Amino acid sequence: MGTKILSVIIPVYNAEKYIANILKKFEEQKNEKIEIILVDDGSRDKSLEICKMYADRNQEIKVFHQSNFGASSARNKGIQLAEGRYIVFVDSDDDISDGYVKTIYEICENIDADIIQLDSYTINKGAEEYNKFELAEGENDICEYCKLVLKQITNPPWNKIYKAEIIQNNNIAFDTGMVMGEDISFTLDFLKYAQSVYVCHCAIYKYIKNSEGLCSNVTEEYLKDLDLLYNKMLKFMQCRKFNMDTYENMNVSMLRSVFRAIGLIVKNGGSSKKIRKIIKSDEYSIKKLLDYQYFGKVDNFRRYLINMNLYNLISLIIGYKNS
Repeated sequence: MGTKILSVIIPVYNAEKYIANILKKFEEQKNEKIEIILVDDGSRDKSLEICKMYADRNQEIKVFHQSNFGASSARNKGIQLAEGRYIVFVDSDDDISDGYVKTIYEICENIDADIIQLDSYTINKGAEEYNKFELAEGENDICEYCKLVLKQITNPPWNKIYKAEIIQNNNIAFDTGMVMGEDISFTLDFLKYAQSVYVCHCAIYKYIKNSEGLCSNVTEEYLKDLDLLYNKMLKFMQCRKFNMDTYENMNVSMLRSVFRAIGLIVKNGGSSKKIRKIIKSDEYSIKKLLDYQYFGKVDNFRRYLINMNLYNLISLIIGYKNS
């Protein structure tokens, strides 16, 4: 571990429209104890050229290039290269506040916790929404935090600060085989070893929502990723020895994820036959989830629609909710 207090890892892929905005802000907020690690994931536009331009005039900015293996692989490469005491992740098509570096430096300098949870902003069609985390400011019980992760209350990695030694000493990495859900999977792996959590109610990260892009990428493979995630959640529950209430909340959250995924798959022209094959097969744990009978009325209705193979109706419901 080097003298850096923080490593900011940014995977970059065909981001020439956005990356200069973030790098300009890091350049303006320069701090010698914070390194910016840019991992270009085989971009075919001018992203790598832009990254190198900023790196040439800022020694805190480092650029690495690899073939196109995906964002998870790029993040993992950044983890291997990180020298900071803490690690944060930034997506190249999002935004940070003008005071990002100063604020996150002060947090890392003054707070000693294995994981630090931050608030954030969501920018949706120009409108800005403040996302305040549920737990109180300050130190919190790690089990209570884990329960919220299992409920999928805090999915992305960019609103968290991770202690680097826990990641590096336990070989924690993003699952490169997962198309979606790899963020929660990574955090769950981290939380197996974490002993302390601190919640800081400040928002310095701006998530730029692109719902059309995300929704159009949902295929039948997403259900397999949800199944992998559900299995990991079940194992994590056994590891942490949570009670029945936590199990029920986790099942509700996962059922809603499966319901929404089915709706989007159908909307994107996916195969009902493939959906059925996944959710009805004993090979997948989703089948056990759909056999669970202790949901409330609304979620039992969702379960009924899935079990009755009414996928087109589910797609209509999801489309109506998203409109």
